[in-house]
Amino acid sequence: MLMRYNNKIMLFLCSFVLFALVVTGISLQERKYCMGVPVISEERLEEYTEIDSLDISQLIFEGQPIAVDWPRKQVYVSQSSNALKKFFDLQGKISSENPEYELFMLNTPTLKDIRASVKSGESFTLIIKNGTSYQKVPMIITTMPILFLKLEGTGEDEQGRSIMRGMLTLWNSGNPKTETYQTTTSYVEWRMRGNSTRTFPKLAWKVNLRDEIGQKNDEDFLGLGSDDDWILNPMSMDDTFVKEKLVQTLWSQLVSKTDYNYKMSNGEYVELFINGAYQGIYLLQRRIDAKYLELNKERDVLLKGINTWEAESIQDAYEIVSTPLDYEESYEILKQTMTFEDGNITNASNFIDVSLLLQFISGIDNYGYKNTFYVLKDKNGSYELYFVPWDTDLSLGVTWGYDYEESMNEVIERYELPVMKSEIDVLDAKFVKRWKELRQGIYSEENVLRVYKELTEQLSSSGAIERDEEKWGLLHEGEDNWENLRRFIKERLRFLDEYYLKLEN
Repeated sequence: MLMRYNNKIMLFLCSFVLFALVVTGISLQERKYCMGVPVISEERLEEYTEIDSLDISQLIFEGQPIAVDWPRKQVYVSQSSNALKKFFDLQGKISSENPEYELFMLNTPTLKDIRASVKSGESFTLIIKNGTSYQKVPMIITTMPILFLKLEGTGEDEQGRSIMRGMLTLWNSGNPKTETYQTTTSYVEWRMRGNSTRTFPKLAWKVNLRDEIGQKNDEDFLGLGSDDDWILNPMSMDDTFVKEKLVQTLWSQLVSKTDYNYKMSNGEYVELFINGAYQGIYLLQRRIDAKYLELNKERDVLLKGINTWEAESIQDAYEIVSTPLDYEESYEILKQTMTFEDGNITNASNFIDVSLLLQFISGIDNYGYKNTFYVLKDKNGSYELYFVPWDTDLSLGVTWGYDYEESMNEVIERYELPVMKSEIDVLDAKFVKRWKELRQGIYSEENVLRVYKELTEQLSSSGAIERDEEKWGLLHEGEDNWENLRRFIKERLRFLDEYYLKLEN
């Protein structure tokens, strides 16, 4: 009986070992694949002929035509930073629409240390084999999401502006915790946006998502919320690519800790392609409107500052974005909130927080009418004015004249400050108190430099900085760099500490 029992144990152990060997064998076999294609050595290609005429437009990544930079005949794929450990960890699947094509990944030195290869912008090598011939296709891996706009036609919008129509594809490695890959597609219309930014070769774009019959199509891109209306911000004034995203992050932190501030337009980095041509690094952002700010369209009014410095009339200074009232009444209420008439007021806490943000970033282009949104919140028949920061590209050392030192020592005061001082008791003391509070948290050097470090690491690890610079060059001849930005942050905080100390005394 004991022998029979021991035999059963031995049989179970043998079965378990055999099962483990089979599983191990499968695992080892799987580890010879990268993004769904076999990894092979250069020797495997010796019996075949290398050519340069195969159709790389037949390549598919995650169910969609792969992103191709046609001038260089390079393909691009997006990967999570967490997936850059070994080649068999890379997410997504590469395939081909052509059933005659066989795909392989060449086992080159770039596969040995993927993270370092991606950071340095080195290309990997995808092999397309057709019969006795093969073609090497350079493949760039980026840790940024990839946004591809494919042109299929042109037209005009309701205002007679030229628009482009086609398809949008966004590849994103998704949530690193769930290790899911996300690919989103939509019909799309896009056009140039901006005023001064149109003078730069790297253009800004407004993007509107559509469905198959041309109606609005809301999509949630990169956790930024669901909308049909998007902006592609080229950050043309900023050679560091850090400043606007840094401001957005700090303001978001502040909004999360208050109940009187409205969120500014947040964005996430992408690498953009338009009709097969690489366009560089962009911030994909939501457009500020009543929906984004969660306003009541039946009660609240939203305006946008449009005049840079001086305006002959209120209509020249502000553009109405959304209102349930007639335009004349909307403008009249705006004036009354600024002058505290008929029970209409400006929210002092919001005014102080926005003013301090502009002080810290030396937002020279944001203290007049322009580059600010204005919310008139209905409070049971009277209105309260709130400011929403917007378009902070001329900040943190970047000015039209480009002078870091001048920007460092600039005192930025909102246009409305004189009236606010006349209406709010001890406003200077409130500024000083709030600055001290923020310096212990959101505007502490530790917090600001932590955000700065996270952004610079995100940019450098992707390899995209060098690709963008190669495409567009530098606007400020190398002076606008990460080290100078870091210096500006530290010195600007100290300058404002001294400024508010003097204001207190």
